[in-house]
Amino acid sequence: MKEEYTANDKNEILFSIEDISESEHDLTLKINRHIEDNERKDVLLAFQQARKAGFFTALKSRRNHNELLVSFNQDVLIDQMKKQRQENPEQLATLHQFYIKYDGFCELISNYVIMNGLLGGDDETDTLSDIMKMETRHVKNPLKCALTLTKINQNEVKQSHILKVSSLFQRFIAYFFEIYPHSIMPAFAKVMNNNQVNRPLLAEKLDAMEKGSYIKFFAFSKKGFLGLEGHSMVIKKTGDDAYSFFDPNSGEEKKLGIKKLADRIDTAIVTYEATRIAFIDGQRYVQDLDYQLSNDVNSDKEAKTYLKPI
Repeated sequence: MKEEYTANDKNEILFSIEDISESEHDLTLKINRHIEDNERKDVLLAFQQARKAGFFTALKSRRNHNELLVSFNQDVLIDQMKKQRQENPEQLATLHQFYIKYDGFCELISNYVIMNGLLGGDDETDTLSDIMKMETRHVKNPLKCALTLTKINQNEVKQSHILKVSSLFQRFIAYFFEIYPHSIMPAFAKVMNNNQVNRPLLAEKLDAMEKGSYIKFFAFSKKGFLGLEGHSMVIKKTGDDAYSFFDPNSGEEKKLGIKKLADRIDTAIVTYEATRIAFIDGQRYVQDLDYQLSNDVNSDKEAKTYLKPI
């Protein structure tokens, strides 16, 4: 094992240990002295002593608390857009139209998350290297770094909105029969009852999905004729009975078991006053988008060729 650790790495270890507890003051001082020494064997010895004293348990506990919650709120992007448009009304015009029409960016953000596989993060490990890198991973919030106005303003993202790409027929059967394209639920199944998700059905369908699968989750209601209004979220299966839940208004909650995931879904139903919910296969939805966009490009090329003057 020939890893080398910089002074910065050692400072991060020191910060992590100092931040855990004041009750182990004497051992902390001893570890501090080891870390201040520039020899790698002393750093390893310090960690061996810390492990025996239960420091890793505390480290991992704090790490779990931090890593299970990755905060994000689309209001930050909305405020940035409004500020930029005050300075230059011509900027982000199309994105602003989406905001006015759909009251936010939840659908665009959710689609971008699926397109780029942003949920789940690294599996937790107990190696010295991972513990030493613990603090640096949280210097920047990965969702806040990835989800920017520039990213969601890309054409392929703006063209991905489900109400923009759905056909009249798809809207009709969704509105009247609650049948949705690429749904993971059986047609006519009772997916929700008394503001709660059908837990046995949810567990059955999610259990059958492969690890790494993404699901578009909607909590919504009817609005007018053939109109649907609600909120888009994302679920990712990260392991056996392990899921990430992403809400563009709050961020990602990691490593939820099926019971806690169902609780989180029930909370969303109440929060967004939904009378309906839908679970759509995220990968199939994105693949369908790619196919549609490809056809649109080819159609444009054919049209340009046909209309080209002789």
